[in-house]
Amino acid sequence: MLKVRMDGLDGVRSRIHVEASVERVEEEINSVARKYRRELQIPGFRKGKAPIGLIKARFREALQSELLSEWVPNLYQEALDQEGCVPLAQAEIEDMEYQTGEPLRFVALVELKPNIELTGYDDLRATRSLYKVREEQVDQWVAHQRERHAQIEMVHRAAREGDVILVDLQRTDPGGIPIVGERMADQQIEIGAGHNFGEAFDQQIAGAGEGEERRVELTAPEQEPVFFSVKVKEIHEKTLPELDDDFAKDVGFDTLLELREKVGAGIQSRMDEASEGEMHSELVNQLIAKNAFDAPQTMVENYLKSIIEEVKRRASGEFNEEAIREQERGSAIRHIKTHLILQGIARAEHISVPDEEIEDPIRKAAEGSKDSFEALRDVMKEDGRWERMHADLLEKKAMDFIVDRADIKEVVVDREKSGLVVPASVADDFSAEAEAEEIALTESRGDRGRGEG
Repeated sequence: MLKVRMDGLDGVRSRIHVEASVERVEEEINSVARKYRRELQIPGFRKGKAPIGLIKARFREALQSELLSEWVPNLYQEALDQEGCVPLAQAEIEDMEYQTGEPLRFVALVELKPNIELTGYDDLRATRSLYKVREEQVDQWVAHQRERHAQIEMVHRAAREGDVILVDLQRTDPGGIPIVGERMADQQIEIGAGHNFGEAFDQQIAGAGEGEERRVELTAPEQEPVFFSVKVKEIHEKTLPELDDDFAKDVGFDTLLELREKVGAGIQSRMDEASEGEMHSELVNQLIAKNAFDAPQTMVENYLKSIIEEVKRRASGEFNEEAIREQERGSAIRHIKTHLILQGIARAEHISVPDEEIEDPIRKAAEGSKDSFEALRDVMKEDGRWERMHADLLEKKAMDFIVDRADIKEVVVDREKSGLVVPASVADDFSAEAEAEEIALTESRGDRGRGEG
């Protein structure tokens, strides 16, 4: 066993003093010397037969150099494992000391994942909001699906509300003179939907016929009027499908009744998840307030880097990386503190995640894959997914432990004021098998429980 002494500097950075005994050093030098003997041809001796003492005497400097360059990193890792430390960044090795016949000593300056000594998780209080799905929410989802399955047919009459028209738009000055570079061809506009240029635009274009050109003026408070010349090229009438069992089959259900029941159940499930999330956030806020510590900057920066990479992956154009970094910093700090708190509770309460709890979902994934369970498991261990799954399950268990011991008050939320609604852009591929996953909810009650901590 190594001699290890930890000197904490600021709660995150530490100096780790490591000492390997004379016996271990000599054993390692002998091991390197035996490797040299196998590989080198020493004059006067058959290859691999030169005395170890001769090898050590002739190549002492090379042996020591290799010892320090290759063995010290292994000793550093051994010291981390021995002390149960998790590094957040690469260590700086300093103050290395070694003389023949003496112990090997060095100091590693490193930022370590802190082990937070937590207090105050026995007397927490929170509210669990009990939401109930409203018929209007189901109606909203159904209405969106009817829009997606609407039939569009060209007609030769004046445009009216509900029609989809194809127009060319040319921005002009107040006198009607076209402004160069401000032309938009083949724009689709649904009259009355208010999506494109607003209600005022729709009102001024309604009643126009095919081939007709109209002058439109748009005004906004404290802004100069904007003028357009609008030429109507085509008029399309939109017909919504009937609300019947045939419509239900088109969107993945057997009957209209089953559609409404399963959509409602899916929305209710997501409402329950939202309520659980709010309650968890309340509890975490209290824990952060009761346990003051700084989130390690390395962990915060790594989290921000992951956010930036995700934005890069999704972005179609340029974006301000620094602005996103500053905007998300508070969320990153809170995320890291939450992670450390839940990990600390799991450690203090001896909460663990057996391998089989991670293996079960991997087995299910392997059933639908060409890879075997063993191959998929090994890949996930190599690329870090196993470790992430372990951390997620451990933190979930820690949160369940907190909830079980907390004073939770259930409050029925007025169904008209719950603030949880189904937006229009839900469920591109909604089906009976995936209704809960495809219904998206927005929460307008205020992001309760969030903050930097």
